[in-house]
Amino acid sequence: MAAVKSISVVSTPFSRRAADTIPVASAVNFSLPCLARRGSTKNHAAAAVEWSKSGVTCRRMVGVRAAAATTQDDAPSSSTQLVELPRKAADIAREFYELVNQRDYVKVSELFAEDCRYEDFTFPEPVKGRKEVVQFFEKVMTSMGPELKFVIDDITRDDPDAAGVIWHLEWRGKTFPYSRGCSFYRCEVNSSGQRQIKFARDIVEPAAKPGDIAMGAIKLVTGLFERFPKLIERI
Repeated sequence: MAAVKSISVVSTPFSRRAADTIPVASAVNFSLPCLARRGSTKNHAAAAVEWSKSGVTCRRMVGVRAAAATTQDDAPSSSTQLVELPRKAADIAREFYELVNQRDYVKVSELFAEDCRYEDFTFPEPVKGRKEVVQFFEKVMTSMGPELKFVIDDITRDDPDAAGVIWHLEWRGKTFPYSRGCSFYRCEVNSSGQRQIKFARDIVEPAAKPGDIAMGAIKLVTGLFERFPKLIERI
């Protein structure tokens, strides 16, 4: 049984229909404060229960009659409605690496928005459009060979629309040299209610590590900009 992530209780009326009612015990274990019944008015309470199943976040609205049961007709009943929410960006990013490792580019294309944009700082220009992005990854992975795989070291999960990933490459279970990288993914929910990757950026570990030489070069360039500010406009 999936673990319950959160329960929120609100007071709301709902109608009792035979097709909607389920035994309370078959839902989840929780308690609701009873509401006093005034005259013929019957009050109800509802709980929103959210959990994750197979990477899909689900929410169930469970309502329970709060009035004390005095007759058979007044026995406690419940009403449920199951709603599947769009997957979070972290789940999409994780699936992306799994599909790339499997070289399943048809399913990879389903993760990207039609007008997506991908930036890899190893290349001079960004890649725009779903078809072009998928073709880019197919080209890159083909050049890497069938044995090189992405391995996720860490991933952020707080923002449902964005995720940061730290990863490295492995060849037959061994860490590949100079293969560490970090990526950022920004997602949007499309008109069909599906969250897709809208923007992605990769920064890969360079094979050459200039170290102090790079710091000296940066200092030299910033010094030139300070003396000749208009130089930056020509870049």
